[in-house]
Amino acid sequence: MHRDSNKLYFFGDNKNSFMQSLARLGTNMKRIFILLTIYQTIIQYGLAQDRPLSPFTESGSLHIGFNGDRIKAFYKFFDARSESEKKENKAIGKLSGSAIVFYHGHAQRPDSAEEFTTHLVRNSRSGILIVPVCDTPFGVDSAWRGDAGKDIILMEIVRTIFKKHGIGIANYSIPQSPTVTIEGNGFKNNCDYHTSIMAIGYSHGAILARRAASKFPALIEHLIQICPAGYVKWGENSCLGSSKLLGSFLWESMRISNGYLRGYGRTVTHASVGMVRGLSGDCFRSFGSCIWGTFLPFKIFRPLLDIHDCTLYLDDSNFPVGNLKSITVIFGESDSLFRYRDIGISTPTTLQIREIENFFTTYYPSAVKNGTRLSLHVLPGNHIGLFVYPKEYATMSLLCADEAKSRLIMPAWESSSHNTHANKTPDPSQSKL
Repeated sequence: MHRDSNKLYFFGDNKNSFMQSLARLGTNMKRIFILLTIYQTIIQYGLAQDRPLSPFTESGSLHIGFNGDRIKAFYKFFDARSESEKKENKAIGKLSGSAIVFYHGHAQRPDSAEEFTTHLVRNSRSGILIVPVCDTPFGVDSAWRGDAGKDIILMEIVRTIFKKHGIGIANYSIPQSPTVTIEGNGFKNNCDYHTSIMAIGYSHGAILARRAASKFPALIEHLIQICPAGYVKWGENSCLGSSKLLGSFLWESMRISNGYLRGYGRTVTHASVGMVRGLSGDCFRSFGSCIWGTFLPFKIFRPLLDIHDCTLYLDDSNFPVGNLKSITVIFGESDSLFRYRDIGISTPTTLQIREIENFFTTYYPSAVKNGTRLSLHVLPGNHIGLFVYPKEYATMSLLCADEAKSRLIMPAWESSSHNTHANKTPDPSQSKL
């Protein structure tokens, strides 16, 4: 081969050189292939080891007796552990990390946002997750209606289903409250292993997650809130506050419907159907609750109480959570219902340290004082961001709580380190977990 001007020629005696070049190229390609194979094997082992692609799941419904009332509850339990992990957990008597309790959004069902929960459980240290939901409690004592009753009922559901699968919750104790009776499921008397809890709450569920972290301080180690309610003062008047929240929700729903024009209409439908099922079911079953439970004519309006509970403003004055190892708060960049601007954040892509410190000293002063690992982030998406970007929201949640099973492949964005506050908005295409 020789060069004449800007052209290449292969002929005559230079043919051997060309063949040698091809041979060297083939050798290099083999080396590259071997390295890629080794790299892929290491990564696959590190991310999920031998965890199954589809985790074991169990869905069920329960009949709950509480405060003279009879309501319906539902749950979905995930176990993504491999057989070797189960043996290892049993040998040491505990899970490899905190079991995840996901408090879903307003009126959502346990099977909603399953891509998010599946990615969350497969890449978590513990490999265990449960999504408990129940109708709105509306019993005899008004002090235990609405979210106040859910605090106790949902945790008892978690304890019952975990124990059914041989998992005990370490240091479990229930606050003084009406007795919870659960029909429809038996559970083991002995537990093979014990666990602490990572509470993750979405939308209205973010309120429930913080309430649980405050009421069960010995059980919950990590709190994560996604597109969270609880940071806005909607007004002292219950009717006015609920009306303002409902108006904001309707506006956000109209904005979310644009997803039909942007290629994720199926996701919009899935999120919408989940809420409609929950609201209609809660309302319809209220009639049966009047018959089989306590007869209270206003019980049919209990879904309105659920909306009112979503207007609750939370800080350390009513629900302190200074005992936690980590707190992570994630807002949706395009969410108009619970906006990052409402908490004093001016620019979502580059959060200012002063703004972040003001946020945590306002809403979590005891956690700041006790050195809790704190993280504040704004991720892509509107109020259904975790439906549209499930991997990004799940990955950020696990990394910030230091509960990710592996850090061999990190996304293009990093979580904040211990006792620091940081924000880096991820590119939705860059998540590698």
